[in-house]
Amino acid sequence: MFYVTNIDACFFIIWHCWHYAGNKEQMLNDDLLRGDFMGEKTKEKQEVRISEKLLLSINEANALSGIGQNKLRELTLDPRCPFVLFVGRKRLIKRKAFEAFIDKELEI
Repeated sequence: MFYVTNIDACFFIIWHCWHYAGNKEQMLNDDLLRGDFMGEKTKEKQEVRISEKLLLSINEANALSGIGQNKLRELTLDPRCPFVLFVGRKRLIKRKAFEAFIDKELEI
């Protein structure tokens, strides 16, 4: 036995039992089991390959280039850095400009 303290949840449970009475297949396909509970949609994060991204995080640039995260942060602090883009406090790296920077530099 369970107790429902939220009146909206109580109505939802009663409606759900009445609506799906005898129709389990429809209930299994319903949004309720895919994450939509009382209008709360879950956000699905889209997976995008690094090679398709325009902007990279420090972690992604590290994985792509093998340059350490601390060194990347140090490089992006330079006001003349051609491949950094700040979105608020978030530091993003322009992938194409970063690749061009790596191609022309001999030493970092």
